[in-house]
Amino acid sequence: MKSLSLKTSMLVVAMALGTSAAHAEAGDTFIRIRGIMVAPTESSGPILPAFPTEEVKVNNSVMPEVDITHMVSDNVGLELIAATTKHNASGTSGTTGGIGKLASTWVLPPTLTVQYHFAPEAKVRPYVGAGVNYTIFYSEKPSAGLETAVGQTDVNLKDSFGWAAQAGIDIDLNEKMFLNFDVKYIDIDTTARLATTAIGTQRVKISLDPIVVGVGVGFRFSETRRAAKGHWLPRVRRRFRGEAPPFLVLSSSLPGRCRSAFSAGHWPHGSLFCSNHDHHLHRGEVALRESTPARRAVRTRRRSASCLAPEGAG
Repeated sequence: MKSLSLKTSMLVVAMALGTSAAHAEAGDTFIRIRGIMVAPTESSGPILPAFPTEEVKVNNSVMPEVDITHMVSDNVGLELIAATTKHNASGTSGTTGGIGKLASTWVLPPTLTVQYHFAPEAKVRPYVGAGVNYTIFYSEKPSAGLETAVGQTDVNLKDSFGWAAQAGIDIDLNEKMFLNFDVKYIDIDTTARLATTAIGTQRVKISLDPIVVGVGVGFRFSETRRAAKGHWLPRVRRRFRGEAPPFLVLSSSLPGRCRSAFSAGHWPHGSLFCSNHDHHLHRGEVALRESTPARRAVRTRRRSASCLAPEGAG
């Protein structure tokens, strides 16, 4: 019976060490690298005063993007995106439609969102978010066709402040890396000013309001993982007066730390203390009683250490 119980405990230990997932926890930082398509759902006012019946359109753009998410709690994160895309504004009908491309501009829309992650401990983690953006237009240039038609032209687009919404999903590949799919709607309104030589200054209001679709990979950087390098061991040794703790805890959410300390042999007889902040246990952690002849593997609930009871105990 004793031998069977020990074998069962060893099997549970192996399963816990083999589990690997990039869970979201308070203090974690995610860096995602995505390819994005920015597709304006634009609407345009008339080109005034010279072309009151003519409007403009704006093309799609594909670019790389980087974003950083910091988890302020297990469920809530703050995301900041950094990407810039180039777009062309073209006439749609009449005189400007005949010219085609009127101008080009680069767009930089830093966007900050507050995200809610529905399943931070799962391998598939959907989230939604909402926030604000400030859009900067730069390197505006008239097209050769426009300057051929109306002479030298200066182009300027007004910066924009608006709101943003998003939805996405992270899918674990391993402990440190995950796939990401993300969709955003960004509110961007601007006024384009074209100061021409032949027909004076023309203005047109444009609501870009793009949908941004992104696909890429993410990387998890964690305070927990940094602790795996040994910074937490002195504190634990002091807690147990330099002796091995009376129990072993292996967490499926912290496999890197457990695997590191276990393989390093910091505690005699394979004993290991491995927990999260304030020595609380997480959902899905496995606790093995080391000081009891009849070892028992149990699963704990979040923030509960009451599982560390020997077999037969109430």
